[in-house]
Amino acid sequence: MEFWKVVGWGTAGMKPALGSTRHLLVIGPGSKQSGQGLVEYALILALVVLVVIVALVATGGQVQNLYSDIITTMCNNHVGC
Repeated sequence: MEFWKVVGWGTAGMKPALGSTRHLLVIGPGSKQSGQGLVEYALILALVVLVVIVALVATGGQVQNLYSDIITTMCNNHVGC
């Protein structure tokens, strides 16, 4: 199914002044602008998720030890136990 999408006027989405020629920007069938943007966002999100997973795997034991130390200190001082 083919479709035509009207994006806007030639000058920052505003109608041209009186007496000037109109330049209407139309994206025809086969345009991949919106799909390309979604793919870029998906790739960025995948990269962020990968970095977070690697960081958690690399520092997981240290974070667990830190949390245990904090809980132990709080219980020893009778705060929150």
